[in-house]
Amino acid sequence: MKYLRPIFALILTLYCNHTISATSLEEISDFAKNICDEIAQEGEIKRSKIMGKLQGQASGVAKLLGAKVGLDGSIEIDHEKYKGLPIENLPEQLSDARICRKDLSALLLKERREIESILLSRTRRCRMQIIVPQEKQKIASSMAVRGISEDCDDAVQYRLVLIDRYNSHYSQGRLTISMSGEWSSLVYIDPSWSGSHLLLKVISSSDYSKWKDGVRELPIGSKVYDDVLVIVGEHVSTSRQD
Repeated sequence: MKYLRPIFALILTLYCNHTISATSLEEISDFAKNICDEIAQEGEIKRSKIMGKLQGQASGVAKLLGAKVGLDGSIEIDHEKYKGLPIENLPEQLSDARICRKDLSALLLKERREIESILLSRTRRCRMQIIVPQEKQKIASSMAVRGISEDCDDAVQYRLVLIDRYNSHYSQGRLTISMSGEWSSLVYIDPSWSGSHLLLKVISSSDYSKWKDGVRELPIGSKVYDDVLVIVGEHVSTSRQD
């Protein structure tokens, strides 16, 4: 195993439960060092300068993240355009090259970990099924939706999405999955929807941070596992409605 610089010993400890190899850690540290040292030689180390350097080295960033560079020069993750490193998480200005190297390396490591988790979840054949309510069942304004799952990644956020007659999507609760694979989540429905037909979907998405209720389509990268059509009523029916 190659020698790791002491400054990254703590980072290695934090990520020891992950699949990133020591070689990858050193590659990331060397990449961050080159960028930070180059900026330091030019003057102040600012976040905007780091962003500019990263944009100019898209192929290097893609390699470290386990991604590819598309034909148009953009970074792609599993054939989807990458949203970009969260550079805004870095301070506006860093005091010296050592701090810059440490913070930038930590940022790259965390992002690579998240990307690998997303790619791993897509290779697994996760199955989700809604058990309650059933198709065309009348439901109350709020209820617990229950179902079963199989071979799903605990690190992935699975959620319920409510879709109204205007095709507007509303994010509901995150699924709580038990050791046996059973899951549940609460759904809250506005009383004004009484008598309406609504569609419940179980989905996963790579990014819920930019979710806005009322969107007309799911975020890019979302996956739908199961859905059920329900009718909003005053009382919950336990029988299937035809």
